[in-house]
Parts: sequence; structure tokens; C-alpha cells
Amino acid sequence: MERNAIKLCAERATKKDIEKIAKAHEDFVNSFNSNEREGSDFAFHRAIAEGSHNLVFRAMLLIIIPDILKIYRQDSICAPNPALIEQHYNMVEAIRNRDGELASQLMEQHLKGVVQFAKSKLNT
Repeated sequence: MERNAIKLCAERATKKDIEKIAKAHEDFVNSFNSNEREGSDFAFHRAIAEGSHNLVFRAMLLIIIPDILKIYRQDSICAPNPALIEQHYNMVEAIRNRDGELASQLMEQHLKGVVQFAKSKLNT
């Protein structure tokens, strides 16, 4: 879902959308060593979904974020990982450059750990 959302975002985002995504990334960086990191991370992803101008992607993300945050906090999944800062930055740049294919690839790489975590939860 997020791979498609970021691809559409790169194609459809307005200047204001891109500024909002960049600001969400900046907020993530500034909250990186605090308890607000997870919320800032999800705000970044929400800004991308909003920039896709696809109501389904936006609605789906808003539905699942509270539960994902709860599981992440419960299982202490979101330990600080400095690689996330660079990953987010690269996604912002791909969106700015209107490169939907690269943005989609970057999101896929970014979410590999999340996918593995989700698969592990299916077996519990």
C-alpha cells in the first residue's frame, strides 16, 4: 500500500504537500532520541499518503496507525535506527524529483523490517 502511495505522491504532490512531507521528516529527525519518535515517524508516512491525493490510501493509513503504534510500543520495536533518517531523506528527495519508481523502491527497502515483524506476528 505505501509503495503505491509514495509513487502517486511523487507524481501528484503539490509544492505544499512536499513542504509538509519535508517538515514531517525534520520533525522526525528532531524527535529521534525521544519518546515522540514513533509518532513523528508515522506522521511522515501519513504526510506521504496525503500527498498521494488518494483517499483510500489516506483512510487506510489512518485506520491502521493507532494499532501499529500500540503494537510497536508494546513490543519495543522502534529502537532508534540512524539509517531511518537517511531513508526518509532519500524518499523526500525522490518525491521532490518526481521519481515515483525510485520512491517506491526506497519505500519497499524502508519497510522490509516492518514486513518481517508483521509476518512474525501472524504466527503468534
